[in-house]
Amino acid sequence: MADSAIEEIYRMMFMGDLPGGAVEQDRKLAKQIARSRALVREALGRLPRDERLWRDKRMLTVDVVPANDAKEILATRRVLKREVARSRVSAPGSFA
Repeated sequence: MADSAIEEIYRMMFMGDLPGGAVEQDRKLAKQIARSRALVREALGRLPRDERLWRDKRMLTVDVVPANDAKEILATRRVLKREVARSRVSAPGSFA
């Protein structure tokens, strides 16, 4: 469930709904993405520590993401998700 919240936070960031320089509280993010505050707090705790996002307790600060970077990141995430799903299905002992 937290993965879907993380995905939505990234989508908002890359689509400009969380613009560079935005500082958001977990409460506001939860309302914007229609998730519980607990789930958003879990998602914020799992966000990678990188140059684009900073987390301080229940606040998230967003850096500016160039459009080309955003497209590249989203494309890479899609490929990785497919590969993970494929590896789970073909893993020995899977239910596929």
